[in-house]
Formats: sequence, C-alpha cells, structure tokens
Amino acid sequence: MKPQINFAIILLLSCSYQPEPEPEPGRKAVPVPESESNPTEPPPIPPKPLACWITIDGESILRALIITRSGKDINPEISNGRLLEFLCPPIEDRPNADLVVERKDGIFTAGVTLVATGDHIAADTFEKGIPDRLKTADKIILVRNFVNQEDGAFEMADDGAVVSRGEPAPPPPLEPVRVRFIANKLTWVELKIKSRTTKATSKAELDPTVDVYLQPGIYALVARREVDGIWESAGTINVESGKGKCDVKMFDAPLRASIACT
Repeated sequence: MKPQINFAIILLLSCSYQPEPEPEPGRKAVPVPESESNPTEPPPIPPKPLACWITIDGESILRALIITRSGKDINPEISNGRLLEFLCPPIEDRPNADLVVERKDGIFTAGVTLVATGDHIAADTFEKGIPDRLKTADKIILVRNFVNQEDGAFEMADDGAVVSRGEPAPPPPLEPVRVRFIANKLTWVELKIKSRTTKATSKAELDPTVDVYLQPGIYALVARREVDGIWESAGTINVESGKGKCDVKMFDAPLRASIACT
C-alpha cells in the first residue's frame, strides 16, 4: 500500500518560510548598534568622588575654610568640632594648602596637606591671626569673606588685623618723636628715661647732647652728673604726639629738665 502524502502540511510549511528581503540597489543595510542589540547591558558606573579628612586637636572648631595653593576655596563639613570632611581637590592642588578656622578664642591658621588617608593637626601647629602668605590679592578676598561672615564673632580690618566683632580696631601706632637732650651748662650728664606707660627704661649720655626717639607719653628722668655720682630725680617730661622734635635742657641747682617742642 502506497503511503499518502499530506499536501496540507507541505503547503503550510511553504507559506511559513519567508526569505530575508534583498536590499534595494544602491542602498546599504544599516547595522544595528550594539547597545540596541543588547538593551539589558547596564551603563558604566562613574567612580565615586574621593573624600579627604582632617582631625584637629585643641579648642573646638566653629567654622573652617581651606584655601588651596592655587587659590581655590573649600568649605569642609565639621563633625564634633574636631573632624573636617571634604571632597579632595586635584592631586596637584593638595600640598601646601592653608586651613583657616574660627574658635571661641580667635581666628587661627595652619598649613596642611590634603590627603585621602587623612591628616592630623596638633594644637600647637596653629598660629593666631592671618599670616602674610594669605594677604596676597587672590587669597585675601577669600579670607576676609570667611572672617566677616554675619554669624562670625570676628571681623577683619583692611590691613589684615582680626578683631572681635563690635570692638574698635586697634589704633595705628604713633610716630616716635625725636627728643634731643642737652647738657646745657653741665659738663656731663647720664640719664635714665622711664616711661610711665610701658615702664620701659632707656639710658642716654649727654656729652654734650644726645638724640633719643620716644613714643608720645610721660617720662620720668633720673640723672647723675659724675660717672660714679648719685642718681637724682630730674623731674618728668611730657612728649606729645604730632610734635616733630623736642629739646630738653638740663639745669643745675636743683637738677631738673625743661622741655620745649616744636
């Protein structure tokens, strides 16, 4: 008996086969990108930012500012008044940085190296105030903005001096006055000149004159007329600010000084 061929199955198989279409003449097939061919592949994960930190001994830190050697500023996060955390700057900008901190007792500065393994700063490393290396044109603005913040307890004057907020800046030092002591009719006089303000004492020999530069103020004079003579009070002189020069003449019987300033 001859086997019967199922023509219905053959017809179904021939209809299900469809050859890939040939590209049109003059056109190239566009390749499918790999990302589209494999949509489940995750994108690359960027590296995490590297964190630097510094631990500090001594008084608790209220605020802090880091200035790199290239003049960039970093505002670290402060934990427990002792730990500073921040994102590390580029490697070439990590050495020779400066750390400016505010404590209850003032503004202090220390040189630091910024490393991911952490740095430790001893209390005696800090110097009070703002050093000259931070008073350059590109860094003084950063320091002044940090010190003069509204919530800070200190403020910075134009000359870089840091004072407590609300207190007047210290007055500029007075110019010293040239004071010329004149032996007058005495042959020789040795003087001790003692400031009533600073208690500092200086010596001068009049043979027959000597110039001494004194800060404005009141001075007590003690003199002797012989090398081994007895020291005698010669009164006081008042050196006034703004006087260009003063002449002090010594007189005998009794020993005294007379000052005249111009």
